[in-house]
Amino acid sequence: MDTVNVSQLGIAVLRNMNSEIASKLDGEVILIRCPIQAPLDDQFRIVVEHLKQKTGCKDRLIVVLETNGGHIETVKRLVDVMRRHFSEVYFVIASYAYSAGTVLALSGDKIFMDYYSVVGPIDPQYADDNGGLSCRERATSPSSKSLLTELTGQRLRGLTRTRPSWHIS
Repeated sequence: MDTVNVSQLGIAVLRNMNSEIASKLDGEVILIRCPIQAPLDDQFRIVVEHLKQKTGCKDRLIVVLETNGGHIETVKRLVDVMRRHFSEVYFVIASYAYSAGTVLALSGDKIFMDYYSVVGPIDPQYADDNGGLSCRERATSPSSKSLLTELTGQRLRGLTRTRPSWHIS
C-alpha cells in the first residue's frame, strides 16, 4: 500500500480547483483564507505584481475568499492593489466572509456564492480614550447614532468602484 502525503494531496487539489475556476471565469485566481490584517496587504501586493509580470496574464482577478474579517485599512490597500492591476475583480465565497471580508467582497464587480455561503455583518471598531469599543456598543444611545454613521462613512468611503452583481447557484 502506498503512503499519501496529505500536504501534497491538498496542494494538488487546490491547484486543480484554481485552474478550473480560472478557466470557467476567464481570469487569474488568488486565494485569501486568513484574517485581513497586516502584513497580508504587503504580501498580496508582491504576489499580484509578480502575477502581472507573467506572460499572458488575464485582466480579470478572481479572489477565492474565506475570512473571519480584519482591518478596514488592510481592505483599502488590497482593493487599491487589485484595481491598479486588474480591470475586473470577481469574488468567490464558497463558505464565509465576515466583517472586513464582506467589505472586501463588496468592492468586486461580481460575487459568486452558493446557497450555503455566508457574508457577515460589518462591525467597525475604533479606539477611544478608554480603550477599544465597537461602534455597535456605542450606537445604543440616540446621540451616538450619528457617530456610527460618520465613522462607517469615513472608513468605507471610496472602497467600491462599481456595484457588484450577485451570482448564487
